[in-house]
Amino acid sequence: MAFDAQSYHKPILAEKCIEFLNVRQGGIYVDCTAGGGGHSALILEKLSGKGKLLAFDKDDDAIRFCAKRFEGCGSVELIKSDFKNAADKAYFYYSLDGENWTKIGNTLQMNYYGLHFMGYRYAIFNFPTKQSGGYVDVDFFRVENKLLK
Repeated sequence: MAFDAQSYHKPILAEKCIEFLNVRQGGIYVDCTAGGGGHSALILEKLSGKGKLLAFDKDDDAIRFCAKRFEGCGSVELIKSDFKNAADKAYFYYSLDGENWTKIGNTLQMNYYGLHFMGYRYAIFNFPTKQSGGYVDVDFFRVENKLLK
C-alpha cells in the first residue's frame, strides 16, 4: 500500500471542523471515523504532542493506513471498532476550572430516527448562514420533507 494521504481520502471542511473543535494542548479527543487520518492529522498538529487522540475505524485498510501515517506519534491510539454495540448516550458535565467536572441533568438516549443518518447532529451540521463564523445554540429544531422559500 503506497502512502499518499491525499489519494486515500481528502476530508471535507477539515479546517473548519478543527477550528470549531477548538483543540487545546493536553486535551483528549476522539475521531470516530479515522479513514485516511485527515481530521486526525489536524487534531494532532494542534495537540503538539501534549494530549491524546483516540482514532476509531472499522476498516482494516484505514487502520493500517493511519498506523503508517502516524508512525512514531505517541499522541494517537488507533482502535478498530464498528460501534455496532454503541449505547448512543450523552452525558452532560460542566467545569468552572477545566479540571473538576460536575454532572448535570439526566442521561440523553440519542435515538437515530428521521430522514437522515445524522440524527441529533442534523441541526448543527445543516445550519447555513450568509457569513462564516459565530456559533449555533440549538434548543429546538424540526425536520420536514418540504422546501421553504
